[in-house]
Amino acid sequence: MTNGPGVLETILIALATALVTTVGTGWLVVPRLEARKRRIGEAHQARDRFLASILRIVAAAARLREFEEAAADAPGWTT
Repeated sequence: MTNGPGVLETILIALATALVTTVGTGWLVVPRLEARKRRIGEAHQARDRFLASILRIVAAAARLREFEEAAADAPGWTT
């Protein structure tokens, strides 16, 4: 087989297609993926802060349940 102009042309078209695809992906897709990753990260941080706040509230409520209220006629009790 001989390397005619058809083979060289096919190789150049394949090379150009690969180059355009790589550059196009870098310009169009990568920034959107980075923005999506940042939004997802912020959502996870917000969820973690919310869960920590809820845990703090539940722990405080559990401590309040253990607190015994003084009787109304106990010394030092004021209304």
